[in-house]
Amino acid sequence: MIYVYAICDVLPESTPTDLSGVGGRTVELRSWGELTVASSESLELNMAPTPENLLAHERVLEMLMARGAVLPTRFGTTFRRASDLDAVLDGHGGRLREGLARVRDCDEWGVRVLWEQPEQAPSADKRSSATATGREYMLRRAADERRRQAVEARANDLAAALHAEFAAEAVEGRRKVLATPDLLLSAAYLVRRDQADSFHDRVRRVAAAHPELRILGTGPWPPYHFVPALDPVEPAHA
Repeated sequence: MIYVYAICDVLPESTPTDLSGVGGRTVELRSWGELTVASSESLELNMAPTPENLLAHERVLEMLMARGAVLPTRFGTTFRRASDLDAVLDGHGGRLREGLARVRDCDEWGVRVLWEQPEQAPSADKRSSATATGREYMLRRAADERRRQAVEARANDLAAALHAEFAAEAVEGRRKVLATPDLLLSAAYLVRRDQADSFHDRVRRVAAAHPELRILGTGPWPPYHFVPALDPVEPAHA
């Protein structure tokens, strides 16, 4: 079993070779053309995402990011055989190199925007629903759907405006609107390190301009949301 932390640049000779990863296993750095694979061997397939294991995974990524561009894998990404991993590298080497070029000298920053949904007119109570005619019931259902659509439209418009503000300071952005009723916008932005201060200032200005919202910025993180999509070659995800 091979546990993979990341695909990264060819690393400098000063890179430590005695790294300890998840489960205390040694982290091996294997060159593959213009890429390096950071992995550990002989790990159990079903590893628990304990704080200790998650922290070990992140420590490896932080070390790699300090030395070059990194395409991180999610915690628990494993391959049953070395040949499975080699098949991914053989089939997607070009895409991985392009991905590394895109995230080079960048970090991922997250933004979460919480809101209170607009007030909605109350629906008819259960007693009237029980005695309503079919027509009345359908009218209430139609009214509820119009209210739902109005809230969704308001959320999409507001989220789009906020996303445009944050994305102006980023290389790329990913967003999800109304992940929950209270979470208006959950977004990730790929930000150049020399633009990090400008991005922070933009988040603060937007937050100050929208006191009715709660805007939370997090990071820097490995660029999880900006890893290129690859066709699966039977990897086993814990």
